[in-house]
Amino acid sequence: MLNKILTLNRQNNEKPRNEGITAIIDKIQPLDIENFKNIVNFVDYVKIPQSCLFLYSPSELERRIKFYHEHNILVSIDSKSTDYAILNNSLDEYLCELLSFKFNILEIEVNLDNNIEENKKIADIVKPFNYELQWKFNKKSIGNNIHNDKILERIGELLKISKTKIILDIDRQFDLDIFTKSTNWKFISSLISTYSQKNFIFETPIDSLQIHLIAKLGDRLNLGLIDPFQVGLIEWTRRKYYSKLEMALGKQQNIPNFKNITGGPSVKFIYFIIKSIHPIDQTELMRVSELPRRTIQASISELKRQGVIIENLDSKDSRKKIYNLTSFDV
Repeated sequence: MLNKILTLNRQNNEKPRNEGITAIIDKIQPLDIENFKNIVNFVDYVKIPQSCLFLYSPSELERRIKFYHEHNILVSIDSKSTDYAILNNSLDEYLCELLSFKFNILEIEVNLDNNIEENKKIADIVKPFNYELQWKFNKKSIGNNIHNDKILERIGELLKISKTKIILDIDRQFDLDIFTKSTNWKFISSLISTYSQKNFIFETPIDSLQIHLIAKLGDRLNLGLIDPFQVGLIEWTRRKYYSKLEMALGKQQNIPNFKNITGGPSVKFIYFIIKSIHPIDQTELMRVSELPRRTIQASISELKRQGVIIENLDSKDSRKKIYNLTSFDV
């Protein structure tokens, strides 16, 4: 049993990763180099919050960043410091200073009042410095209405400006109902079906919510604000859910398994449901998956194209379509 755990890998196990990113938070903990080396292979980014800038000496900050770089970990600074520089018209000076410390990632909080030209101007200032630019939506920018169509539109604009990650701050105020049948989950589902999931980093300091996100969206989910002491738990969760799905979909060697199904997480999720409960109609798929109708329809079209499911009229109600596995996938 222990050997199985030690050798259990997830799909994208090698760094640098574009999916399945684990971003930790520097919590002013002592830099225990020997123990930290046990998790470096699983950590992609580390964020240094604004509070640390007041507590670390320049030499300590340099020492930490150097250590992270030696282990192929990119270093980010949170948006609060950057916002302050933008408000004070000192972004150029601020970027030069960050460059001297060798930061890699620049996080900028999204202002929904800015138009696309204002955001382009910011991106143009950043570009010569070769930072990875990440746009962040937090509670202040999202407001109480996370499913606001304006946010969906703005995300599309930002991805055109700079092909990078969009940070979604999963706030404590709505974390309890984000995975129910409420509009919160529907918005996130709609978001990742409209744009690729790899474009997003979900940030939350709540470990139970981090685990729930992986369970819902899969092992390739990008997660931020992870406590360094919780990296092992997150990695185990990624492997646990991935392995569980692999076993469920690959019991027979002569059928397509999870690796053979291409597409986003919603496509694989709908395939998993149809394989587990068939025949099934769209109404039942919506109830079980909690995904919006258009996401389910798009997933069905993709699965039909791949030849792993078939669509028939319901013999009891000709207005309904039911879905089953193809003959070789039963």
